[in-house]
Amino acid sequence: MRIVGPKTLKLAAFLVLFILPLLQLRIYAACLADCTPRLAFLVFCFLLGPLLGIASILRIKKDKRLVFKIIVIYIAVLSLITSGYIAAAKSFTRVDCEKNLRIISHAIWAYCEDNNWRFPTADNWCSLLVKNNGIQRGRFICKSAERGLSNYAINPNATPTSPKNMVLLFETKGGWNQAGGPELLTLDNHNGDGCNVMFVNGYVGFVEARWVEALKWKIEDYAKARRTSGVE
Repeated sequence: MRIVGPKTLKLAAFLVLFILPLLQLRIYAACLADCTPRLAFLVFCFLLGPLLGIASILRIKKDKRLVFKIIVIYIAVLSLITSGYIAAAKSFTRVDCEKNLRIISHAIWAYCEDNNWRFPTADNWCSLLVKNNGIQRGRFICKSAERGLSNYAINPNATPTSPKNMVLLFETKGGWNQAGGPELLTLDNHNGDGCNVMFVNGYVGFVEARWVEALKWKIEDYAKARRTSGVE
């Protein structure tokens, strides 16, 4: 008694080995966009997948079980590689975002040296850096964030003489010349894991979500921290 015929097996092989990569590309497009792993993933899907599909169709009359073995192996390998590429994509965008802040940091201190040791005015800081320091507008955009003119904001309370670990720049939602404090900070650019922050001393680093509340935004925060710890 024939349960599954050759035509059914051919259709199954086509759907799994040709259509599945397209569906997975659709699902993971946001994670894989604008990064190197995307190219490797495309090569894997559109070269290895069709080759396996053709091989299974050619061998289908000789060994029907081979088709199912190929399908199972392909799905397993595809899922494994996809998960690895997603992790790599997240790491890539995080590092690229950090690089943006480092470049902006150099521009801010260059501006500071040329303007009597004053940071750019908070209500016009992006425009001033573009105009006076030649920084490219693309450096204000985090690739993993929602598109906007800039995904960074400046802390208006920070000055060149502020404590070294006070926040100067931080990630926020799309805008331009944004200035403010923790009310503007967002963790959404990196799936809630944390955000990149630039401090007054020029250090740029990724702050995990659990440490965000410990960030210092104004002088009063230091006094509050001392009272909380019992140190006067």
